[in-house]
Amino acid sequence: MYLWLAYDISDHKQRRRVAKLCERAGLQRIQKSNFLGKLKAKRARKLEKEVQQHIEPANDKLYCLTLDRPTFRRMRRYGLDFDHAGLDARFQNLFF
Repeated sequence: MYLWLAYDISDHKQRRRVAKLCERAGLQRIQKSNFLGKLKAKRARKLEKEVQQHIEPANDKLYCLTLDRPTFRRMRRYGLDFDHAGLDARFQNLFF
């Protein structure tokens, strides 16, 4: 499965911690607060719980979207491309 994780965290220290958690989990940063990557379902759920610990519900936002392979394949991307190294190489040609 693919996990798209996006957040808006007001505290700079917590924001850095969340970014490091995402990178350590194998997600690739596609924008400042947006990460995408291929993870096993169990690992994706664990990461979501870890990230939630750094969210202040009254001030911050966290969005986690899981994508199955067919949904991921239908995704279209326009404009400046990103490094596909962290994603499944079979899908590189789907981004243009």
